[in-house]
Amino acid sequence: MFMIETALIGRLGAESMSAAGVANELSYFVIAPISAFSVGGLALVARATGRNDFADAQQVARAVLLLSLTLGLVFMVLMLTSAEQLLFLIGADAGVVAIGVPYAQWFGAIHIGSIFMLSISNLVRGAGDTRSPMVAVILQASITGVIGYLLIFNVVGPSGLGVLAIAVAGGLARIVGCGYLLFVLRRSPLWPESWRIEGLERGALRRVVKTGGPAALEEALKAGGKLILGIAAIQFGAVAYAAYRIVGVPISITFLATVGMGMAAATAVGQCLGANRPQLAQRYAVAAVLGGFACTVGPGVVILMIPAQLLGVFTTDLDVIRAGEGPLRMLGAAVMFNAVGNVLPAALRGAGDTRAMMMVGFVAIWIARLPVALLLAFGGGLGIMGLWMGHAAEIIVRSGGAYVRFRSGKWQHLRL
Repeated sequence: MFMIETALIGRLGAESMSAAGVANELSYFVIAPISAFSVGGLALVARATGRNDFADAQQVARAVLLLSLTLGLVFMVLMLTSAEQLLFLIGADAGVVAIGVPYAQWFGAIHIGSIFMLSISNLVRGAGDTRSPMVAVILQASITGVIGYLLIFNVVGPSGLGVLAIAVAGGLARIVGCGYLLFVLRRSPLWPESWRIEGLERGALRRVVKTGGPAALEEALKAGGKLILGIAAIQFGAVAYAAYRIVGVPISITFLATVGMGMAAATAVGQCLGANRPQLAQRYAVAAVLGGFACTVGPGVVILMIPAQLLGVFTTDLDVIRAGEGPLRMLGAAVMFNAVGNVLPAALRGAGDTRAMMMVGFVAIWIARLPVALLLAFGGGLGIMGLWMGHAAEIIVRSGGAYVRFRSGKWQHLRL
């Protein structure tokens, strides 16, 4: 989704890319923590599935979805009423805000679908269904690509929509993806017999908040760090900010591959612990890390060899490509650390060890990434190169922290 949307917006110029970028940074700051509560749901559902307790899994699913609905509605109201003020608050100039407000408001109205998609995806993954979330993402990406292209290049519909065309296409795609996953959930053993709030066991909601709360806080810390770095990048101008945003697109290819391995590891680890087989859980986690390495080596080499050509897929602005080429090549050398930095934390979250991963995330982002990035970008005069070097520092620290926690074995004995 992110790659397709960026490739289409990249045809509209640096200012449009900046407008969409700041709106997305703002949305991510709110959506990521809300959706992260479902990480606790994944761990709890996986444990329940491992011990064949689907009644408990249903209670957890209902708690996660009701919590997602409530918080999603709060986010929708916030974006519809305060988008302009929030975009100015994070440092966007008047031209960027004028383009970004309609984009942010539209996404605010439909992002509740994104929240539900992420929540349902984690729930069904916990039950062992990793295929349906993949199908939902393929549907979403296909709809966004086709409708976005038709609208942004004025093939159909009203002309002059600009970045709003991507918001409309993305909104429709999220509605379809959410509908598909609701259909999948309805046919799964996780579908609650009742949706009445008064029928919800308080213990289920308490366990979701206890397990998912640290994951939500970790995502809030991550989103806050990204927002600060986004604000820092804006200070270097629209071209530099567009380059800062677009560098993350090729990197996300390797990132998403390791995220997929991490999701598989989280499901397998949680179910094995539910079945009281901790040694098997450890073997699955190690196998997922090795799979992550296999997914990152090839793309990392390609990024090192042809960074400018890769950036050219997502924008035709030569100034943006020149500004992003150096940071992208540097990151190509660091992506292999994602095999540990993404996969092991996901496996540990699947075990319910969300508090330890929150602490690792705090150190990686606020003690390593932010100081390194800001010092090099402004003190060292490296601009967006310095900001992305901070990201490399985060990957290394997160990998080290997750490895130490995994080796301790304490995650194998947690009670949820």
